Amino acid sequence: MSPQEIISSLDSNLQAIGEDIVLRYVAGSGGTETALDVVCRARVTSLSNEEIAAGITQDQQNVIISPTQITAAGWPGTAPSNAPPFQPDQRIPRVNVDQAIVQGRLRTIMFVAPQFINGTLVRIDMRVSG
Repeated sequence: MSPQEIISSLDSNLQAIGEDIVLRYVAGSGGTETALDVVCRARVTSLSNEEIAAGITQDQQNVIISPTQITAAGWPGTAPSNAPPFQPDQRIPRVNVDQAIVQGRLRTIMFVAPQFINGTLVRIDMRVSG
């Protein structure tokens, strides 16, 4: 399968079994923060018994998103960054900085695992907490 076919398949699955979340890019600090939000279709799941046994707290959830909505929205940009934290693809949410509104609750992004095929971002797995 090509990267585009993989993304298309993921988009179809998320449309069928997913839910909408809001991905929030947070810029600035010290009371001057601004946010850039984008609505994404996502698969949100609770932790497995194995994850809980490994010490991951129950206030965390696993989230899978496609790059489709963030790319279409230009969230927050796609150019590689030359400033800390040197994020090569700015569409990838930043750990402990960016946030997600999942099932009506504001959550912090704790873990991100982007998946690339032939250099194309095809899926983003995250763990959110809060």
